[in-house]
Amino acid sequence: MQAAPEKTPAPLPLPGIVPALVRGFNIAAANVHLVLLPVMLDVLLWLGPRLGVEQVLTPALSYVSTNLLKAAQPAQVEAVNTALELLQTSLSQFNLVNLLSTFPVGVPALTPMAETAATPYGAPLVTQVGGALPLLGLTGLLIVIGWLLGSLYFGAIGRAATESAEPFSLKAAARHFVQVAALTLMLLGLALLVTVPGALLVSLIAVVSPVVGQFLMFFVIFLLVWLIVPLLFAPLGIFTHQMNAITALLNSWRLTRFYLPTGGMFIMTAAVLGLGLDMLWTLPEASSWLLGVGILGHAFIYTALVAAAFVYFRGGMKVMQSRQTPRPPVERPTL
Repeated sequence: MQAAPEKTPAPLPLPGIVPALVRGFNIAAANVHLVLLPVMLDVLLWLGPRLGVEQVLTPALSYVSTNLLKAAQPAQVEAVNTALELLQTSLSQFNLVNLLSTFPVGVPALTPMAETAATPYGAPLVTQVGGALPLLGLTGLLIVIGWLLGSLYFGAIGRAATESAEPFSLKAAARHFVQVAALTLMLLGLALLVTVPGALLVSLIAVVSPVVGQFLMFFVIFLLVWLIVPLLFAPLGIFTHQMNAITALLNSWRLTRFYLPTGGMFIMTAAVLGLGLDMLWTLPEASSWLLGVGILGHAFIYTALVAAAFVYFRGGMKVMQSRQTPRPPVERPTL
């Protein structure tokens, strides 16, 4: 009797974008409770009291405006004035509570994208932040709360998208929160590492040659996208494989660059679908109760997209693990 090696198993197929999206929508439909956090956050941002920053930041804006107008060329004065007016309008309408919706891990919110100067019951209650120190303190507090809510939200979706998920535990939630905070700070540092030197270089070259400066600006934007997009799967590694922030970043880069070539297409598809539908959800005025329908639709769509990302990421991880660790041939006795 001789033993003949069995044929090497066929490699696992790459996860499909459409099947992942379909699975994500099915998960959201089967777990409607997952939309509660984004709905509650949107209702708070829409109908709740506001924290204004106009009183604190207007003097700084006036100082910057004066110096910009002094340094601007005569042909640039009109453009500078238009930009400053838009900035002043945005500053007067900005609600500091919007910081509760953090990125890349956070509870998605629709109402910051809509015109929310009014509500169905009239003008909202606006409290102006009284100084620079309270502004810094409230900014930090709201971001930390946003990370906490985002960790709970992503953790719940991750458990729903994983067949053998462990039940909720405070220890795991605390670990997720710490890693999410570390990951966000790392991504912010990477973005600043690229944009700050890039902006200085573009500004210096634009003085000599505006055409070359514009070309370099597009190159810096392309470089930033090329670096950041492969890292957007990093949060999923924290919730599905209990990775720390550094390991999750390296794993996300390796996964999308070598084993999941369609990862960028999945992110683009999800972004187009989510942002495209946001244009529909924000059609009602903020003074109309119909915006509530948009809030419900937005919460369901983004929950489904996050669930689809978990499904897609899990499939990519299986492919990467199967290719990194080849299976030994199984000997089967033959007569």
